[in-house]
Amino acid sequence: MKKIKSDKRRLSICPLEIYDGALSEPRIGIKSSYSDILLKNILASVISDRIGSKSVDYVRKKYLDDWKRDVSLDPNAFDLETVHFLDVSIDELQRHLIANSHNLIYSGIQTISDMTLAKGLGTLRVALGLSSKGLLHEVLILCRSSLEMIMWAFAIFDLPNDEDPFEFLPEKEISSFKAYFPYAGKYYGYLSSFSHWRKETHTRAFNFEEEYVAVLYASGRNKWEAIANVILMTRLYADGYTAKYTSLKCKPDGKHCLPEIQEVSKRIGKKQQEWLKFFTELEGQHRSKSFVDILASVDRT
Repeated sequence: MKKIKSDKRRLSICPLEIYDGALSEPRIGIKSSYSDILLKNILASVISDRIGSKSVDYVRKKYLDDWKRDVSLDPNAFDLETVHFLDVSIDELQRHLIANSHNLIYSGIQTISDMTLAKGLGTLRVALGLSSKGLLHEVLILCRSSLEMIMWAFAIFDLPNDEDPFEFLPEKEISSFKAYFPYAGKYYGYLSSFSHWRKETHTRAFNFEEEYVAVLYASGRNKWEAIANVILMTRLYADGYTAKYTSLKCKPDGKHCLPEIQEVSKRIGKKQQEWLKFFTELEGQHRSKSFVDILASVDRT
């Protein structure tokens, strides 16, 4: 039997490597941990190939003597600093929450609410690790779960002990939660749009170029949006805790950690403003306009 030739092009599917950035001109993916010497050698190799030079060392000395890495490739660049800042902030919030768990007087249901918030902060820590790698879809699913935790904790907080808190569904408590955070409904809708495999999110998961298609496991474009979501959720936990726990009294000789939590919230708010300014100025980022609007509206509510 004769082989039938096809004029269709082969569809190549390949994973997209996870990098911290790229050399600006040749667009070669690199890690922020690469040394300046290695980056300079990579760039010299590209230039040597393009101009037909056989000496990489000559090109490096002649053209790259004063070359310095771009700020976005610096190990101390803004996104990496923010990841470290959030890691410290989440750790502080967890420590203050645990301290309050020993010092405050709770009802039985408020104890469940307190444990839920502690669980939510742990979820955010996982989301932070994924956001630093640019895994947007996974981060948004975890942020949605964290938001549901805090909405549920708010809904059951003041219930009498004879009621069953597990009869309350977090997704049905958005309206009451808006009394504390007016943007909660819009934000929940944004997060929910990534929770199911629908056409609207497919464009964020694949990269189509000519006849090739790449599965977008992670990217620098998505990294900014993922980190910004963790910033917003961490601040939401700090502000939410302050709003609800003000009414609780301390045990004898106990200390309320609300001032410390409020201070963490202020620092997160300042970082959020810095990040928003940087985030909106990025050129060529495939970001969600709806999320930028949400992030910008937080301090206006």
